[in-house]
Parts: sequence; C-alpha cells; structure tokens
Amino acid sequence: MRRLVLLALLPFLLFNGCDFPRSNEMASFAYSKQKMDSIHAQAEQYTAEKSAAGTRYIDNVFTSYNTLQGEYEKGFHFIMLSPGGDTFLKRPVIIVLHAGGGKIEDVKGWCEDWTYKGYVSITAEYKNDTGEFTAEKQKIATVQMFKLLDYLRINADKYGIKIKKVFIMGVSAGAITAIQTGIGLDDRFTSFYAGLPVPVNQKLNVAATATLSGTANTAFNNLITSADPPNFFYHGALDQTIPYSAALTTFNLEISRGIASTFMGFPDKGHKLESHDIILSDLTLKFYNVLKPNGISAN
Repeated sequence: MRRLVLLALLPFLLFNGCDFPRSNEMASFAYSKQKMDSIHAQAEQYTAEKSAAGTRYIDNVFTSYNTLQGEYEKGFHFIMLSPGGDTFLKRPVIIVLHAGGGKIEDVKGWCEDWTYKGYVSITAEYKNDTGEFTAEKQKIATVQMFKLLDYLRINADKYGIKIKKVFIMGVSAGAITAIQTGIGLDDRFTSFYAGLPVPVNQKLNVAATATLSGTANTAFNNLITSADPPNFFYHGALDQTIPYSAALTTFNLEISRGIASTFMGFPDKGHKLESHDIILSDLTLKFYNVLKPNGISAN
C-alpha cells in the first residue's frame, strides 16, 4: 500500500514548487473535438498522399540508421541516429528529451521515426538526478541544452548537421526543458542566467520546439518575445501533473507576441497522451513547414 501511495504522489513530487501559470479557463479548449478530428484526418490524408512521392522529411525514405553514443559533457550522455546510406552532407537535427524519471533510451522510438524521414536525431541527458524538478533545476537543464547545442555547433561538420536547423521536442520534464530552452536561448547572456556556466558562443539556434504534456513556468513566460522560436503544444485536458490551463496560458502568450505556435488539445487524455501516430503525423508537417522557407525541402 505504501508503494502505491508513493507512485500516486510521484507526479506531484516531481513538479512540486514549480510555478506553472494557472487559469480558470479549463473549459476553453483551443480546439473542439470536431475540429481536432478534422485536423487529424487532414494530417493523415496529406501524409498518405505524399508517401507515393517519397518526400524527404515527410515520408520514411530511409530503412536503416547509424548509431553513435557519447558524452557532450562529462557525465551527460547522448545517442545520435543518422540515416543509413545518406548522401547529404548537412541534415537538420531533432533532439528528443525523455520524461523526468526516465532515461535517454525511452525516446529512441521517436528518434527512429525522425531518422527514417531523413533527420539526424539525438536523445540526450539534460539533468543528472530523478528528484523534484524545481524551477532552479529547470533553468540549469536549459543551460545543459545550451551546452549540447554548442557541442553540436563545434562538431557540425563531423556529424553532418545543419546547426541553424535544430528542433527540440520533449515529454513531460523533457517538454518543459525543450520549450524553456527555446525561450531562454536569447536571454542566456542576461542577468536571468547570472552565475550559471552558459556557453559564450553567440551562434546557437533553435528553429522550433514541441511539447508533449509540458509547458513553460512563469519565470520563462516572462521572457517570451517575438524573437523566440514557435512551439507546437500537445496537451491532455485531464492532465493533473502539468495543467492544461498552464500550457494554454503559455500558448496564448506566444500568440500575443506574434509567434507562430500551435496548440492541439486532447479532451479525453491526461498526462500520458498515448497518441503517438496522431502527434507524429501533425508534427511531421509542422517541422517540415519550418524547413521549407529556406529551401531545405528541395534537397
């Protein structure tokens, strides 16, 4: 019985003390179920239509991948997957971050999904403990992500990656880290990060982020400007760990700043979305549309 009680309290313990914004607009869904069903159907139809053409970054144009494991900083490991037999010298990157109590291997399936489409994918450690993910630890996690971005910048030629086209997505605590890295990147030399070991290089970029059951806390919401990358939100209305209203608050803030973020709500889902195929279809198009303006889709 004691073990069951601890398991029930685990989500609360992991994020207790984190100042996520809350509102009384829980009934105000970003999408009605009817509209969501329409969006899902359009995404699936579009993906199916493009499959015959074999469009890189939309379809599974590769059937194998190469695996590299290492450390981007002492004690912080990563796994990198790159398309097998790829002839491109530079590829966009998708970083996938696991949930707070998990490990990098947990999201390897997502990495495989993206690599088969032609991306270089990476799953990496962003914190070195499984305790409460406090606001301060969240900030430190973004610093770790800055270090990972700097590592990728330094080794861009070695790994064959486009450092200006890096996407970050995550689940739960990984989602918090993903969006807050995107928001905090252009604030890393301000007093907000005072005393933390932020990489000094100016040329770090995040093209877009995506959050599965995660959002930014109040401190990071206060940093949002029009210069921040878009975030693609996927959130369950029944989430008792990171409230739906908190994600909606951050989304509305980004929209008010002119950021092209999107929100897909799941009325019947909690913290565990269990909607992999729907999210993959939708996010495939979202990431692709970020790539297209620079002509990468033609390569």
